[in-house]
Amino acid sequence: MSYDDGLSYLGDGVYASWWNWDSDAEEEKKERERREHSLIVEQLTLQWLQSVDNPKFTANDLLNSMFTATMKTGLFFAMRRYCQLESIHLKYADAIYRECKPADLIVSKLKRYNLFMGVEEVMRLDLFIEELKEYRNDLTAYLKVHEIQLLIHREMQIINGANSHLRMEKSLIREVLSSLRLFFLAEEAKKMNLSDFINYSSQYKNIIKNIKSFIPKYTIESDAKYNENWSSQHQHTLLYYLPEDMREFVKKLVQLRNEQSKKKICEEIKRKVTSYHIQI
Repeated sequence: MSYDDGLSYLGDGVYASWWNWDSDAEEEKKERERREHSLIVEQLTLQWLQSVDNPKFTANDLLNSMFTATMKTGLFFAMRRYCQLESIHLKYADAIYRECKPADLIVSKLKRYNLFMGVEEVMRLDLFIEELKEYRNDLTAYLKVHEIQLLIHREMQIINGANSHLRMEKSLIREVLSSLRLFFLAEEAKKMNLSDFINYSSQYKNIIKNIKSFIPKYTIESDAKYNENWSSQHQHTLLYYLPEDMREFVKKLVQLRNEQSKKKICEEIKRKVTSYHIQI
């Protein structure tokens, strides 16, 4: 019986395909690289844990520090994901992250309707947005944007006649309102600590209940169909748009909210630190 060149036993027995074994040296190299990578991740994780702690911190302080550091790191990723889910250009995430004035976004998009063309009109728009941002904490980002929508509609009718706002391009207005909501969500996230987030989460059902009983004025005027689910999904904080592993990290922080031992918190959270946290 012939065995060809004597090496056929290296085939898989079905297709006579050659087995592509790595040499022992290559396997050892890969294993060494895996160990080195694990060691680097462990070292960077410990460094990150040290960077968010302070000897004077209580356990609650430490959790809040971890939360705010997570939001600072994840903010831009969340903003870009928001744009993708809202089907608007990523340039809005870039502009708002660089603290571009939201009034500038509105003016640039609505110039075709001759809105906010004068210096005084732009200043008034700026002040209106600033007041919503700083003093209307009773409103969610969705309702703040609704207030701006009402202002735009009033201005449109003053400049272009009664009910002219009903003729505005819907896709354009949706883009403007989506970018404004991103602005308010980002501002909210910058100020939010873990306690704020927990409070928001506990009140979320009431927020949704209230928003379902609210029908935007434009919907009534235009006879458009009001989608409660669409409105409800826009009540999320910006944390909703974080990468999945960062959301899991925040969930773990919430689970540890009653833990009094900083050592236990670090032990529990160490396994949840993401590549975004340690920049690897």
